Amino acid sequence: MKLHVNQYCFSRVFAAVSGVLLAGSVQAGGYVAPIVDHPPAPMVGNQVAAPFSWTGPYAGFSAGSAKTKARNVTLYDVAREWRNTGNCDNFPEGVTMIAGKEPGQEPGILTCENLLDDWLDPEWWDSVDAEAAKDVTVLGYDSGKKTHSTLGIFAGYRHQWSNNVVGGVEASYIHSSDYDAARIMGQAGYAFGRVLPYLSLGYDFEEKGAAYGVGIDAALTNRLIGGLVYSKSEDTDRIEARLGWKF
Repeated sequence: MKLHVNQYCFSRVFAAVSGVLLAGSVQAGGYVAPIVDHPPAPMVGNQVAAPFSWTGPYAGFSAGSAKTKARNVTLYDVAREWRNTGNCDNFPEGVTMIAGKEPGQEPGILTCENLLDDWLDPEWWDSVDAEAAKDVTVLGYDSGKKTHSTLGIFAGYRHQWSNNVVGGVEASYIHSSDYDAARIMGQAGYAFGRVLPYLSLGYDFEEKGAAYGVGIDAALTNRLIGGLVYSKSEDTDRIEARLGWKF
């Protein structure tokens, strides 16, 4: 009986001591979690902005000058030139006019005094005589090249390929007191980031012939575009400053 009690007591003591030792071990070392590698958070301040692209539609306004000469000066052209003078000072003498649609008509000597009153009448410009004046060719009238200040509008579309080559098409219209012209032009250029030099080739509807030119555009912002363009056709030289918006 005494032996049994001693064995029982020894078992209880051993269990208690083992529990204390185990608890101390856990407290001393603690639980060690597995190490997991996490990728570093992206640094927002060092992100690289997307490169500028010239792809897309655009439109804008232009201002410049056009130097023109007339191949076939008509009586209507002469009237447009002199309608704002109010007098016949410096009008060339001895110029001849012939009828374009009626070759048998006798040519007549064009004098400013005979026609200026008609040209100064606003109603004349909507009359049958004004329409007929478009078919009357004036011989010996040296209009030379004249410079006109112009205002215009333009709109087009460009596409930029991965090799930075840019192609597009553009329609434009310019107006001045004595000169109006509409054109459609194809473009080809090479983008140097936000700067685009290009060549253009197309058709001038006023002169019914080819036109060509060279230009350069710069992206002032992601939307605002400024540029300068020089173009030439058979009878006209144009230089324009332009401001546009890329959509």
